[in-house]
Amino acid sequence: MLAVVLFSIACGFAALSIGAAMAFSFWLFRQTSRLNRLPDGVAQTRADSDSPAMLPAFSPEAVVILCVRGHDPFLAETIRALARQDYSNYRLLVVVDHRLDPAWQVVASVKFELGLNDLQLELQELQQRHEQCGLKCSALLQAVEGLSPSTTTDRVIVTIDSDAVPDKSWLDNLLRPLADGSVGATTSNQWFEPRSLAIGSWVRAVWQAGAIVPTAMLSNPWAGTFAIRHADILASGLLDDWRTSIIDDGPVRENIKRLGKSIEFVPQNLVINREDCSLDFCFRYVARMLTWSRLFESTFWITCVHAFFTSSLQASVVVWCFAELAMAMSGTLSETVWNRLIWPIGAVAVLLFSQVAGYLIVRHAILRGSLSAAKSQESKPGSRPLSWLTRLTCVTLSVPLATTAYALGCLRALRVKRVVWRKIAYDVENGRRIKMLDYAPFVAEKPTALENHSV
Repeated sequence: MLAVVLFSIACGFAALSIGAAMAFSFWLFRQTSRLNRLPDGVAQTRADSDSPAMLPAFSPEAVVILCVRGHDPFLAETIRALARQDYSNYRLLVVVDHRLDPAWQVVASVKFELGLNDLQLELQELQQRHEQCGLKCSALLQAVEGLSPSTTTDRVIVTIDSDAVPDKSWLDNLLRPLADGSVGATTSNQWFEPRSLAIGSWVRAVWQAGAIVPTAMLSNPWAGTFAIRHADILASGLLDDWRTSIIDDGPVRENIKRLGKSIEFVPQNLVINREDCSLDFCFRYVARMLTWSRLFESTFWITCVHAFFTSSLQASVVVWCFAELAMAMSGTLSETVWNRLIWPIGAVAVLLFSQVAGYLIVRHAILRGSLSAAKSQESKPGSRPLSWLTRLTCVTLSVPLATTAYALGCLRALRVKRVVWRKIAYDVENGRRIKMLDYAPFVAEKPTALENHSV
């Protein structure tokens, strides 16, 4: 009887997992199709409307802000990609944590290489590092507060991470939905697409494949690709929240909601991230992402319930399978015992198949929705895609570890008192009241996964 119950639960969970992946794929396809139907200067008056409403041409001044600490491996490519956007009315503002930071020379070199002047790319050193917020928030405060008064109410502030190499239509795609005044911000997300066999990279990719489903469908803001009107930043009080926040995108939803506006997810701008990481860094990365969720998302308890149920179910069927196998090998090699093995082995197979299938469904939807970004990465020298069999093997082996990282990450997020981010320690014991414990410029050392990843 117990065998039937556990097997039924495993089948039900598998059906929900695949169903969620398929629902996400359908939603992403509709969202991409709807936004692709919007020509320049046109937006829909309602996010859920299928019939576009003509609005006045919308081409606001855009200030693209890139906050940098440490030399990410794709930083130079990010700057080059930002400099060749199809959108014409924009400028770049790069705030580097310290002049001694290795990123300073990288940005300065690319600026010289491309022949950009200070109006096209302004390079700043962070002057004031507030102790009650993250360094990135300090950099954003300096960048936004240092802007001259806008001659138009349409100025848009755009943020991007240094590990994002955007397609040339990235900025245009991000800004067009803002022609609708009811849209307060636009955002996207990233997709990890490993090219090596590093297990940490694959575990992170599998975990992200599950996390991106609710993140995208709920339009949770991600600062790696984000746009908001300058006027809305000032009106919503977002600047004040940045002064006491460890991350910049965490308080955005509350502020946008305060203005009675929505956030639009832009699938075309999904960033393809091919950076590698160790398994140790992967577990810390998952815990840190879940910590941000605990601090800023009211639905974090649902995340915890899902994580603990998933890991408990996975552990239960594995223990059940080994227990039945031990009984079969203990000397009682009867046909009945071997028949009993069908149930636990079947449960393991069903769970594994559903999670691998879910990953593949989500991956297909992501690469279809962000085809231009995928193509731009495929053409990079020395980058060879993995065979489908290798990919399938890596994903299958990573599923149990990803589930474990998920559950342990929730546990760590619930009890975390200190976060180390880019070699800076922050006290987060009192929830959103954080404190930077010490500061030192980023020192160029032998590259590690922690130094090479931007979050």
